Amino acid sequence: MGMKYAFGPFRLDAEAGILFRETKPLAIGRRAVAVMRVLIEHPDAPVSKEVLIEAAWPGLAVEESNLTVQIAALRRVLDEERWIETLPRRGYRYVGPPVTQAVSGSQSAPSANAPLEPSAFGAAGETSRLSIVVLPFINRSSDPDQEFFADILTGELTTYLSRIPESFVIASTTAFTYKGKACDLKQIGRDLGVRYAFEGSAQSSGKTLRVHARLVDVRSGAYLWAEQFDAQLVDRLQLQDEIVTRIARTLQIRLSAVEIARLKSAPQGNVEVEHLALRAEALFIVHGSWGRQESKECLRLCEQVLAIDPNNLRALAIAGLGIGVPIAIAESTDRAADFHRAEELISRALAIDPNHYIARHGNAILLQAQGRFAEAIAEDERVLGLNPGYIGVYLALGLAYLATGQPDLALSSAEKAMRLSPYDPLQFGLCYDKAAALFMLGKEDEAIEWARRSVTLLPYSGGSAYSILIAGLALTGRMEEARRALAVYLEQPSTRIKTLAQWRTGRDSDNPAYIAYRERLHDGLRKAGMPER
Repeated sequence: MGMKYAFGPFRLDAEAGILFRETKPLAIGRRAVAVMRVLIEHPDAPVSKEVLIEAAWPGLAVEESNLTVQIAALRRVLDEERWIETLPRRGYRYVGPPVTQAVSGSQSAPSANAPLEPSAFGAAGETSRLSIVVLPFINRSSDPDQEFFADILTGELTTYLSRIPESFVIASTTAFTYKGKACDLKQIGRDLGVRYAFEGSAQSSGKTLRVHARLVDVRSGAYLWAEQFDAQLVDRLQLQDEIVTRIARTLQIRLSAVEIARLKSAPQGNVEVEHLALRAEALFIVHGSWGRQESKECLRLCEQVLAIDPNNLRALAIAGLGIGVPIAIAESTDRAADFHRAEELISRALAIDPNHYIARHGNAILLQAQGRFAEAIAEDERVLGLNPGYIGVYLALGLAYLATGQPDLALSSAEKAMRLSPYDPLQFGLCYDKAAALFMLGKEDEAIEWARRSVTLLPYSGGSAYSILIAGLALTGRMEEARRALAVYLEQPSTRIKTLAQWRTGRDSDNPAYIAYRERLHDGLRKAGMPER
């Protein structure tokens, strides 16, 4: 016996935990369905956040941001923002079409005006793609005063991870109940309903803090990732931010890589649209949108998703960014058509969620493609507020700083990103940013080394890093090396810009310092023997 609800074109089957649009089941998790059920059982009545959290995560203490994610998911599938009203500091209220109720069997329908008390609504069922508990950092220092710093790291990392869309992160207040105890990770996973656990420790010695971190699959007990790194104890607040951001970014990449393998192995006969969208998002997180073959596969999956679900937020944002990046770096083969398509996708994504970090970054990329660099910088700084660990923003900021004649800022942006994510898939782009900044500062020898690192990490990334490598070698008198590098570049199948005339069309800024930088590159490429036409 179970309750069924109908409102507008939708039907909610409480027993099955499924929301339908007419007869079509919607790609939305059981937690969101549990939240929707409570709201429509009490139409026009305020429902507190505590009640909704208890409905979706019975018996667990979770961050409020997890509830926000479920509300956003509901608004997306309902395709109607106004049906769920936000009541600041109070909760939410359903204000949509009238709700009718039917009961299978003899169970009575609850009164629409029944009092709201937190209660168990049944297990939420399937876990989110990123379901994790951050266990308390262990202070391995002899100084007991360092205990507070370990606790701060635990809380900050928990907060950071909970901001990742559609994540399920156990509240730090619950995690701290395990502090100082011997933990059976498999049992913790069963108790909390999570797939992963993070363990960390910190040990200070003089001015150095050594951090150990590891990620565990609680079902199998397998270690998915482990790392040790040292940081300097100079500015504790800055140190705290950098440690948290570095760990969170690495966790997101590692977990996404696990998801790619898991989703690829799933049956492909009747793949759900959200399954395809998750694969695309996982590819995006692991490989980015900057010049890799995997970026093309990611874009293909997004287009496949949008053919089925034109309002899929993940696909709209990632596809818009994926189409926009080649425009900004002068690698688009049809600039006008690509710009129109990217602008359309990003506008639709921002209409659904104005604070979606990928969509906002896509908007910054389009501003940059139009030469509106100050606006692009402001937009990307907003993105960093939404997701400080998103390394693609640092790469784009570096390019914008270069275009506005600010090589020092480009250099510091690249170096900060390298500290935050030293093994990031976008390291090739950060190396390019650093090489370009050093070249603009007149430090050709250093620029050559960073350009060489960039092309080593991604040999077929286009001509940007090669132009600095070739020009730098020529300008410092290493002509044989410059000619060999030019020959390698011209032989690459991905090379589109093969003449100085083509290269000159790539100038995208009128800043005097940037123009001088481009002229020096041109001089070096000419000396190395790049054909005029």
